[in-house]
Parts: sequence; structure tokens; C-alpha cells
Amino acid sequence: MPEQLIGGSPALRKIRAAIPRLAADTTPIVIIGEPGVGKSLVASHIHSRSRFKSSELEIINFSLLSERDQRIKLFGGGPPELNTTLRSFLEDPTTLILKHLDQASLYAIQERLTEFLQTLTVVRPGINEKFQLAARVIFTFRSPVSDLSKNKRIHSTLAELLNTYETLRIPPLRSRKEDIPILAERFLHRFYDRLHSIVDGNIEHVQGLTNAGTLDPKLAEFLVKQKWPENVTELKAYIRSLIVPSYEGAIQEREKIEVMKMITMLEDGHEFSLRHSINVIENGIIQRALKKFGGHQVRAAQLLGLTERTIRRKRT
Repeated sequence: MPEQLIGGSPALRKIRAAIPRLAADTTPIVIIGEPGVGKSLVASHIHSRSRFKSSELEIINFSLLSERDQRIKLFGGGPPELNTTLRSFLEDPTTLILKHLDQASLYAIQERLTEFLQTLTVVRPGINEKFQLAARVIFTFRSPVSDLSKNKRIHSTLAELLNTYETLRIPPLRSRKEDIPILAERFLHRFYDRLHSIVDGNIEHVQGLTNAGTLDPKLAEFLVKQKWPENVTELKAYIRSLIVPSYEGAIQEREKIEVMKMITMLEDGHEFSLRHSINVIENGIIQRALKKFGGHQVRAAQLLGLTERTIRRKRT
């Protein structure tokens, strides 16, 4: 079973209530939400209650793949491009999550996918034979389809098709602040249960929790005031980073939170961009070096063993 959908806000209760109905259907769904709100988690809950629940959930994240890999995973293939014949993920009788399809080619990927969804057939590149489309597709986007279409990130015919599917919108944490303390308390218990030995039920040493095991009101007040641009993912990483002396200190250490985010994503089995995370960490270190030397690029570069040109490029 997937991780629980934690929270008591009206928006989250509405989403939880909709899951059984969405799981009973097999038509595609569109899920919209900012980074880290839990789009894939909601999709996995739909899968776990569907008739495909005994099959492995499949995910294609277009933001992390080359165009060739996108094409092979989505459409399969055969000679002459490939040495062997590969099935399309669309042919598998399971739930297929398509993440960030707006980052795929408008014509080589999106237009062709639209045709397959309309005809319910798949034609593998290099093979003229048609195969039945068996997967239940769930699309996840960070922006509304109308905005993506307007900015020419989604092919017009695909946008028209997506608009015929049911859309589920997951609001950001800043719009459901009542969920933040609930999530934080659950994450604190989970991480400390995993990383520390609690003797005789005594959790007094756990920073962020009271002696009764509930969330420290001061921490709750602090967390609710934050913007959390990466939503639950960022909150989860921050909670894990609470080995530092103060709450405020941790929230300022962006690179440390990024490390915690990578570790958490790995442990949870979620894909992420290592390159992006490394850039966040690197930029955080560079900014600290620049601050130490009052913005002096040459001295910062010397301290970090980098060229001044690299510092200048990373600073912009």
C-alpha cells in the first residue's frame, strides 16, 4: 500500500473521498498541482484501489529522460532503431503515470500519444503492427493544461483531449495550512523512530516534539508561517534536517535541506533530478563563500578551488 494521504483540510478530505470513484473507472485522469504536493501519491492511491492493483505501477518522468528514452518507454520499439523488440508501457495492463509530459516533444511524443489515446492502439516504431492500448493513464502537471497550451508546452490536439478527462487539483500547503502540523508531527515520529532508539517510550530528546509526543507548538507556529515552495516534499526534508540547533537555522540551510530531500526521495523510491539537487547544494556553498568575503569573487573562488569565471557564472 502507498504512503498515507495525511491531513485534515477540506481539500484533502475531498480528494480522499474521490479516490474510490476514480479508481473504479479506467479512463485517463489529469492531476494538477505544484511541485511536491503529492500528485504521484494520489495517483498511487487510485492505482492501489483499481482493478490493476496487482500489477506494478509504472511511471514515466519526462523531465528526467532524453527524447530517445521518452520515446522508447512510451511507444516501445524495434529494429532498426533497437536491436530487439520492446513493448510500449501503454500496452501493459496497469496504471501508467505520465509526469511532466509538457517537457516532451510536441510532435514526436505528444501528437503521437494523442493519436494512440484516441484510437486505443499503439504502433511501435520500426514495427507496422498495431497493439492494444491497455494501460490506464494518469497525467500529472505542475500547471493547468490551459496555461501549458497557451505557452505552447502542450500540443493543441492533446490539450483538447486532456480537457475531456476528469481533472483533480491538489492545492499547495500554503492553501491548506491546517495540514502542516499534522504532516510535521507524523514525519517527526517516522524519522526518529527510524533513525533513533526510543527507550521506554521516552521521546523527550526528540527536537520538535513535546514530552507527550505531540508537535512542539513553537515549531508548529514556525512551520505554518513558511511558504514551502516545494510543498510536502520540502516540509518532509526540513523535518528530517532538525538535528541542527534551531528551527530557524535549519530553514536557512538550503543545501542541507536539499541533501535531506535527496535521501528522503531515495528511501521513498521517488525519482528526482540529481543534477538539480547538486546545483542547489553547490550554489548554496558558493553564496556562503561570497558572503564570507563580502561578495569578493576572486577570494571566494580561491577558497572553493574554482575559477572566478565559474563563480561569476553560478552567481547569475
